[in-house]
Amino acid sequence: MVLAALIFLNAMLSVNADLKAACANKAAGDICEYVNNKGTCCSMIRNAAKKMEKFCRDCEKPGAKTHSECTIHSRQGYLGCFSKPEDAAVFQVCVGQTKGGQCMYETAASTRGGGTPAYNTSGNCIAHFYHQGIMCLEAIGDEDDEECHGKGVGQPCTHSKSANAICTHHPRRGTWMCSAPKEESAVFAVCQGQKKGSPCSYTSSGSHGTDAGLMQGVCNPHDETGSSGKGTTHSAMMCMDPDDLKTPPTATDAPSEDAEGFPLVLIIIAAAAVFSCLILAAGVYVMLRRRRAKKPTSSPLPAPNAEMVVGTPVSQSGEKVTP
Repeated sequence: MVLAALIFLNAMLSVNADLKAACANKAAGDICEYVNNKGTCCSMIRNAAKKMEKFCRDCEKPGAKTHSECTIHSRQGYLGCFSKPEDAAVFQVCVGQTKGGQCMYETAASTRGGGTPAYNTSGNCIAHFYHQGIMCLEAIGDEDDEECHGKGVGQPCTHSKSANAICTHHPRRGTWMCSAPKEESAVFAVCQGQKKGSPCSYTSSGSHGTDAGLMQGVCNPHDETGSSGKGTTHSAMMCMDPDDLKTPPTATDAPSEDAEGFPLVLIIIAAAAVFSCLILAAGVYVMLRRRRAKKPTSSPLPAPNAEMVVGTPVSQSGEKVTP
């Protein structure tokens, strides 16, 4: 069992290395590819009711490549060349099928928890609880679904780190999982209540393909990373490496306290300027009124009782003066 666990761990590390290396020096949304020697095989089989039914499973395809685009992991926040979720058997078996109809696919073998062989999973083509993509999902967990045995989607389950965990399906594989709210993870928690573009940092444990140690970046909504991420995107704010983003958030996306207070300062200055202008104008008006009141008229009226000469002037002798 120890040997099997080591083989599985090495396989996972190799896959993580490949999907990360395929996006080296790239950003979310860039085209990527790498050899994974795997694919999805579908065929028509006769079910228990003697009717033909579509059946899909993962299969080995030597030399097969994953053709995808670099995407920010929806829960861990790192950049990788993840296979398109709609290419997996759990999605492909519902392509062309009636929504809500019965479906069956093969769940691949696993070495985790002591190892389990491949087995067939029956369910219905319904929307996933989180991303709403149509998948072949079970309504009630089976005996081998541990915490979710006998439970449906949304029912509480016992989690080692969270008191708010619920039963749901894995967003890509469709298997049952006791899932803690993603917002409780450090990559989300440090950005709660923060603005887009705000600096952020947290310490990663190095699990689920992430790098261990101090992570520094900026807060950004996952669905604005520049990648299509069909079936796995959400709008929650995460702490991301700005180098992984097609268009990194700018400083204007996260204004500082000084920047937010700047418009108020402008309003105060403008109001003071207008008030000063009004006082100055009033002073000039009063001064002009006073000057007008002191200025003499150009043709003063004659003084009272002054003699006025009317008619033609005459000489002192009374003779008429020729003009």
